Amino acid sequence: MSMIDDKRKEQQKRYAQSEKGKAKRREWAQQWRAKHRQQSREYAKKYRQQNLARVREQKQQSGQKLRLQVLTHYSQGTLKCARCGFADLRALCIDHIDGHAYMWRKAHTGGASGSRLYQWLKGHEYPQGFQVLCLNCNLIKRAERGENKKLGRCHQETE
Repeated sequence: MSMIDDKRKEQQKRYAQSEKGKAKRREWAQQWRAKHRQQSREYAKKYRQQNLARVREQKQQSGQKLRLQVLTHYSQGTLKCARCGFADLRALCIDHIDGHAYMWRKAHTGGASGSRLYQWLKGHEYPQGFQVLCLNCNLIKRAERGENKKLGRCHQETE
């Protein structure tokens, strides 16, 4: 290879790693996938089947990252329960401040929960009306308000 070829390859590499180059690549890929929808789906399916463990791990990591972003936002940067101050990430969750979260989720997100709810919250630029609670405080709050996940009210009221 000549010195000119090496310089050209280096320039191409720098461009590909630049924001402009990445944006151009994303745009091209999006257009290609739209034009070759079936071929793209077949490739993605084949890739998932051949790399099942890797795909699962990546999905789990991206879900954890998204959860951390949403919880950090709604706890104003300090990961802890808004009621009791409990700070173990494993037991923290999003709470709809006005209660009846199931009915709200069903009306606004089609019933999304877990990572789908986190995606919705982030995609809608973190709407007001949510807070971070630990699981204990969340259950206590639901019991105090007489909420039932599916009915929107205490099951004892229906008997």
